[in-house]
Amino acid sequence: MTYRATGRLTLGQRLATVVLRKVRRIRRPKSAEDWVGAGLLALVAILTVIQVLGMLLEWLLRTWWAIPALVVATAGAVWLRVQMRVLRARANARRLADLRYSLHQLDAMTPSQFEDAVRNLMSRDGIDAHRVGGAGDLAADVIGVHLPTRLTIVVQCKHTTTGRSVESRVIHEVNGTAGPAHQADVAVVVTNGGFTREARRRAEQFRIALIDRERLAQWADQGVGLPDMLALNGRWRGRRYRLLHRLE
Repeated sequence: MTYRATGRLTLGQRLATVVLRKVRRIRRPKSAEDWVGAGLLALVAILTVIQVLGMLLEWLLRTWWAIPALVVATAGAVWLRVQMRVLRARANARRLADLRYSLHQLDAMTPSQFEDAVRNLMSRDGIDAHRVGGAGDLAADVIGVHLPTRLTIVVQCKHTTTGRSVESRVIHEVNGTAGPAHQADVAVVVTNGGFTREARRRAEQFRIALIDRERLAQWADQGVGLPDMLALNGRWRGRRYRLLHRLE
């Protein structure tokens, strides 16, 4: 899976950029002396690589037993980390099993409190979620992992006190950052208001899930789980709302 570089470059992208700049500055040898010098440098580099590979091979032959031990230790550490996340998510789910928010409560919240409520509801439903909303959040207020399927869910929250409808601009923002910036499998926009017709059309086009006031009541007050609303369980495992880049 590849994305075009957007926003801040990763360490690997920065290193690749530096290497490419250095390569472009290398002048092609013109005289015989230049060719001889370049050949000597290339020979030294090749001999150095061969020497390093020989030392590595010798070390592997002497300590061959360390490789299986390292593999087992790494696998054990990964398994333990996954199990800890599962246990933490289950503990949060048990703690929040009876969590309910009425629409009246949600309407009275501040935007940050609304984001916290969405995070709590996701945790209640067995999603390992954390809130990231704030300046520079790149259209993601809550990010979670649905542990049974390992799908990453990015949620953009839009709270309103005037009953306004979310416009298509928000859908475009989520579509532009959910995959490239957050490596999301599923993107969701949640509001205690509604969505414009154009926003709904764009969301369907981009396979972004929308939770409006009616669906929010089902989720927050009536106890319908978010994995069920997104069809993450069962045969299709969220394919209906799987972002297009995840289906390629």
